[in-house]
Amino acid sequence: MTQATTEEYTRRHFLALGLGAVAAGAGASYPRAGREDQLRHDANDRIQVAVIGCGRRGSALLDVLRQQVAGAALIATCDLCPSRRAQVYTRHRVPAFADWREVVAREDVDAVVIAAPDPCRAEIAVAALDTGKHVYCEAPAARTAEEARALHDAWRRSSRAVQIGVAELSLPGWHEARAIVERGDLGPIRWCQTGGAGRAGGPVASWRRTLASSNGPALEHQLRQLTALLSVFNPGSPLRVAAAGGALDTNGGDAPDCLLTTIEYPGDLTVVLSANVPDGDAAATLRGSGQTLRVRQDKAVLFANGAMPPRDKRPADGPTPATALAAHVSDWLDAIRAGRPCRCGPDLALSAQPIIDAALSAYQQARTVNCA
Repeated sequence: MTQATTEEYTRRHFLALGLGAVAAGAGASYPRAGREDQLRHDANDRIQVAVIGCGRRGSALLDVLRQQVAGAALIATCDLCPSRRAQVYTRHRVPAFADWREVVAREDVDAVVIAAPDPCRAEIAVAALDTGKHVYCEAPAARTAEEARALHDAWRRSSRAVQIGVAELSLPGWHEARAIVERGDLGPIRWCQTGGAGRAGGPVASWRRTLASSNGPALEHQLRQLTALLSVFNPGSPLRVAAAGGALDTNGGDAPDCLLTTIEYPGDLTVVLSANVPDGDAAATLRGSGQTLRVRQDKAVLFANGAMPPRDKRPADGPTPATALAAHVSDWLDAIRAGRPCRCGPDLALSAQPIIDAALSAYQQARTVNCA
């Protein structure tokens, strides 16, 4: 992957690659753009789905499609690994392909779920859209702003629904946060901070340890964090981006897995994204001119600046990553049937990706990237 130099991260770069369509609307949330001519499926029709990439995340998505959502029929899978293909076929009894191109070319496939490794997700998604398929693509759907732009353009050319797999956006906390911000309860937002682990438990896949094939666990996590924030409000184009951290647990790889990224915006707004830096149980904290908002999975809590946030316990039956994934897939299937926007479309992915590109450049060069 060719990285742009610091000098290339100008306001023109951001406007051209990601933020131009929405930067003028700073303060409002990013639009959830839909297509008036988006193909609609009858509510009683079963949507015929193929899953491309059957590793850990792909297996979770297979289980969701077969056991937790209604109205979807799994008719094909795809994975490069022969043993994994055999396991998936044994469990699901549908054709298992080695080449994703064969799946995308099938006329009986209405929609594809893409959980392949990062380097090929955008290519598969663009090809699927160009052959008339609806797309659910795991996040990150692209590795660069250029790939995100290509996916966005393919979506705009098509009449199909696209959901990017930031499943957090299907949790109650982010729904409530968006409503609170849109009501103006916070006033002008001055500070946003996110926390949490940069990856789930378990070993890091070898392809995620190197910048030759991945942006790494930390930046992948921060892309999800930033996408969630941008679903709530639109700060416009950033002024500058700085990042510091390291590859501490990637077995010799150069992709960062511990990272702190600071993004400065006009209007005295600072956004801090962290990966593998614990921050209690909060997904994000947004501080406005008069009140502060803490966003959790199950709800958003509003309290006065300077006060201690409420310390109520999470409900035992509250949302989990598994229920979030099921809700996110259901939202995609419902959007296909209704011809409406998905909760996390390519517009949001395109808005976040140039900033993550700048964060990677700042990390690699150990210097602040000026974006204005």
